[in-house]
Amino acid sequence: MPRLVTKFKYMKPGARGKSAGGYARYIATREGVEKIDDSRRHAPATQKQQTLIAKLLRDFPEAKTSHEYQDYLANQTVGNASEFITQVIEENMDAVTDTKTYADYIATRPRAERFGSHGLFTDDGVQVQLEKVSKELNQYTGHMYTSILSLRREDAARLGFDTGSRWRDFLRSQTPTLAENLKIPMEHLRWYAAYHNEGHHPHVHLIAYSTVPGEGYLSEQGVEKLRSEFARDIFAQELICTYEQQNTYRDQLRQQGRESVSQIVEQINIGNYRNERVEELLRTLSTRLARTSGKKQYGYLKADLKAIVDQIVMELAKNERIQSLYDLWYEQREDVLRTYTDTFPERIPLEQNREFKSIRNAVIQEAMKITEQIWQAASEEPYQDVPEIGLPKGEEPEVDSVVDPEYWKSHIPSVKTENHASEEGRKYPTEERIDDRLLYRLAAMCISGDGAGVDYEQVRRYFEAAAVQGNADALYGLGKLYLKKDYAGYDPAKAIEYLERSAEKDHAFAKYQLGKLLCEGVVCEKDIARGLKLLEELAEKGVSIAAYLADKVYLREKEWQDIKKAILCFQKAAEDGNSYAEYQLGKIYYCGIGVRPDVEKGLDYLKASAAHGNAYA
Repeated sequence: MPRLVTKFKYMKPGARGKSAGGYARYIATREGVEKIDDSRRHAPATQKQQTLIAKLLRDFPEAKTSHEYQDYLANQTVGNASEFITQVIEENMDAVTDTKTYADYIATRPRAERFGSHGLFTDDGVQVQLEKVSKELNQYTGHMYTSILSLRREDAARLGFDTGSRWRDFLRSQTPTLAENLKIPMEHLRWYAAYHNEGHHPHVHLIAYSTVPGEGYLSEQGVEKLRSEFARDIFAQELICTYEQQNTYRDQLRQQGRESVSQIVEQINIGNYRNERVEELLRTLSTRLARTSGKKQYGYLKADLKAIVDQIVMELAKNERIQSLYDLWYEQREDVLRTYTDTFPERIPLEQNREFKSIRNAVIQEAMKITEQIWQAASEEPYQDVPEIGLPKGEEPEVDSVVDPEYWKSHIPSVKTENHASEEGRKYPTEERIDDRLLYRLAAMCISGDGAGVDYEQVRRYFEAAAVQGNADALYGLGKLYLKKDYAGYDPAKAIEYLERSAEKDHAFAKYQLGKLLCEGVVCEKDIARGLKLLEELAEKGVSIAAYLADKVYLREKEWQDIKKAILCFQKAAEDGNSYAEYQLGKIYYCGIGVRPDVEKGLDYLKASAAHGNAYA
């Protein structure tokens, strides 16, 4: 049985055989009621008091300077008048004891200060006139609620709730709680109560309503809230230890939850964790979080991500230590509930308990550490570990003199393209149109130093002369040229422009170079989506180096991370003998990046990569 017994009822206005005013009169005057009402002190000062005060002021005019007199002037009530009279008489006792008027007052004063003849009380500052209250309640047409609060005699005595004044002070402190749960504005709330100090269960009767008919509603939730607040206040001192113990278990449980998930992630990262279910959930969460924008906190996640976190916490709750702490925390919580109810709500699982949202957030933070390791491992080698692709050899033109670059340098030294506006129908300085393949080959030989030396300006002229004829290799060559930092005309913007024009002609080298630059975002604006599209087009045609670079993006860039896809594409590149792909696969399986660690498989890939000369492997 609960230690504080409470009963709440709704009193329907105008109900036959039920009188609210009669109920108030009954609880205020029945046998056993403690007549503690002192609200008459708020009534206007009586005629006798006013007469006596006038005499006191004539006999002792210095009394006008007292605080009590100032209070009386501000509010001329029975209580203030009584306090002023008492103060003046006590200060001048030697002069008043032989005066009949003052002697009569002193003799009758105990009876004069007996303010109440009934047990009804209310909020401080409000006068309780039983007849008036009874009449108002009988005429009231709005919602009215009654309640009985009862304690065992031994609890009431131990806690100091065995006097009417203690209950009066307690209920006055609960006025805001009454207003809130009865859905009545504070300024409209009216309540009256009476304390019955009898038998084994001293108790209080309470009536509450609004001065505005139609206001007020007491729900089941409101009843539970009132019971809870009343019990917490009455048993406050005894519950301090219970609350402290409950908080201790709560803090220990939160700490244990954080430590457990941290240890799990640490084991996953070194490949020693053996719970496949939890590992799969954490890795899935890690991957999904990497693609999620905004705050990485439970309250900000989408429902499907929250569900993954909940499943992980549900698995954590199976831990013996966590389960034990959760049970202890709940036992303390139920000790608090026993103060006002013997029906406990069903215990909810740890993953649904808002008190332990910090554990869910700890799961999120630790899962991100798995992701961080992936980024760190994927970023150890820069994009520059991808071999640089040079100029394509192209198809040799059918001109015998191509083997003699000096001949062409002496016969076409005046090649100019600055004024050419389009690739079609252009006229050249020489009468005979020069083969664009030959011009490209000359430029290529200049760059490679194949008998022609390096003259970047001459290279540019040859490339441009070939480019205006629509030569895709030459367009690619110009793109590469403008990316050379040792070239005086270094211009990344022009480089991108020429690479794009070459890529539009389905030039594989241009697509690769452009895709790489767009994914890097160093010399141009980063555009991973476009860069991946170019690289994957090449990968579908069997260009393993493009597949490898695309997979580096899938492994390195958080918003594009797809470990399974990266592994699949790396394997295709590795089948073509790509040492870089073999190296990445070795690292993924050896370290367990996004997969269950497989040391033997990882070593096989690393050995193959090392055999192909990969220094990282």
